[in-house]
This record gives sequence, structure tokens and C-alpha cells, in this order.
Amino acid sequence: MTSRLAIAAATVLACGAPATRATAPTPPRVAATPVLPSTSMSGVVVDDNGKPIANARVEAWISGPGGAQAKTTSDAQGHFALELPPGSYSVRADTSDGFVGPITVTVEPGGRADGVTLQLPPASFQTDLGNFF
Repeated sequence: MTSRLAIAAATVLACGAPATRATAPTPPRVAATPVLPSTSMSGVVVDDNGKPIANARVEAWISGPGGAQAKTTSDAQGHFALELPPGSYSVRADTSDGFVGPITVTVEPGGRADGVTLQLPPASFQTDLGNFF
């Protein structure tokens, strides 16, 4: 019996301590980033006579570092829609006939800015200011 005890003790010493059950490490705590409520802006791009303009590139942005930005293209009826965080946006449309804006549109948290009209100025106005921008 003594020799069996000595062999068991020698095995523990040679192999190390008996195995223990491993546990998963606790993940570090991370501060939650606030999620801003979704807001939207929609409207229409029209020429100086009020006719819809298809395929106008519409862009909305907040100036400054980290400012939000969204882009889309108007559909066949000149309509556009953007999903973006709340804020006060500069909005502009570029068309094959010129540009509109920027104009300022404010969208409140959880709100909607519908009915935004981006209307091209008369062609003579575009020609006079075309090289200004």
C-alpha cells in the first residue's frame, strides 16, 4: 500500500497539480453608444417651371467634423427620400441642367421633413452664376 501511495504522490509531483475546470474570462465592459432615432427627409426636384427632374443627385450634409451626410438620386417623378440622423442640413441637387441650393432643412429627432422642394432657378440665373461656385 505504501508503494502505491508513493507512486501516486510521485505522479502528482511529476505531472503537476490535478486539473481544474477552466472558466471563460469575463468580457470587458464597454460603454454603450447612444443610437439616435431615425429621421427622414423627402421632397421633389423641379425645374424653373415646376416640372419634375428625374435622376437629379440630391445630397444633404451637416458641416463640420463628424457631420452626417446622405445622398440619393431622384426618381422619374423627381421625388427623393433620405434616412438620416436629426440635425440641420444643407441640401443640394445637381441636375443635367444645373444645380439647386444649398438650402437649409432641419429635421428633429424622430421627425420627418417632408415636402422639401428643390427648384432650379431660371436658366439665365444659372449662366450668370455658373462660374461663381
